[in-house]
Formats: sequence, structure tokens, C-alpha cells
Amino acid sequence: MRIAQQELKIPQNHFRPTPVLSNGEHSSSNEKGGREMITIDEARKIIAAGEARAKVIGVPVNITVLDAGAHLKAFSRMDGAVLGSIDLAMGKARTAVLFQTTSEAVWEYCKPGAPAHALELSNGGLAPFPGGISLFAHDGTVIGAVGVSGGAVPQDLEIAKAAAAAVA
Repeated sequence: MRIAQQELKIPQNHFRPTPVLSNGEHSSSNEKGGREMITIDEARKIIAAGEARAKVIGVPVNITVLDAGAHLKAFSRMDGAVLGSIDLAMGKARTAVLFQTTSEAVWEYCKPGAPAHALELSNGGLAPFPGGISLFAHDGTVIGAVGVSGGAVPQDLEIAKAAAAAVA
């Protein structure tokens, strides 16, 4: 038995190439001139700043950088970082980018007795505690998030703040 193949017709403008700037770099701007996503160079700066702060305070951590769609852009597991905190770093960043706030701010909505009790069970599981920070473009658009895990909660937050400041 033979199955007839149909021609797949994709509109010409369905796939938009990333705009290329005059210096040859790809742009992460949208059609209105606003930013949509974090660049790989920014993600690398975030990772480097987070690692630097973690070294200063002597805490090996996992650092995740996600783009605005909650997809992995960059990741670092420092030597000696706890393996179990890899998923927590990713979860903190995911929580921050999905709700466009800090990961700990989400706890106020999902803790027992709160308006959205058990919200942390949504979206494949959230990590509503300190260490996840949304990253914003100058126009206020969310371009991604950073998540840090591996130290005590205050240490994770301190490292995440230092990492996020690299692109502020």
C-alpha cells in the first residue's frame, strides 16, 4: 500500500531569520525594537558574575540562565556543587521567568492559605524560594532569568543578585 505525499506549504513569512546587525552579530530585538531574548554573550556574563561571587563567599553552586521562553540558554555547575541542586537552579529560574518576578515572590501566592495554594505544583513544578531572578531589558521586557542553587538560601540569593547585576 502506498500513501500519497502531500506538499507542505509554509507561508513565506512563517520563519523569520534573526536580523543581522552591521557588525555581523545577530540581533535579539523584536519588530517594534524591543528586546525579546537574552543573548549568549549576556548569559555568559551572568554565569561569570555568579561564579565570581560564589568563589568569593566559598560556595560552589549551579547557575542556570533561561531565555524569555524558559528555555536553557546557559548553565554552569561549579566543581563541588551539589548534584541535587541542578534541578533546583533550573526550577528557580523557570519560576522567575514564567511569573516575571523573583522566585521567592511566587511563594506569597502558593503558600498554605494563600489565594493560589499549591500553585507550585503547576507548570511542571515551581521552585518558589530565593535564588531565581527575572532579567529585564531597558524597556521593561522580560528577556530571561537566572537561577542559583547549591548554598544556603541567603547565599543562593546573594549569588543570583550578583549574577543578574551583570546585565542590569
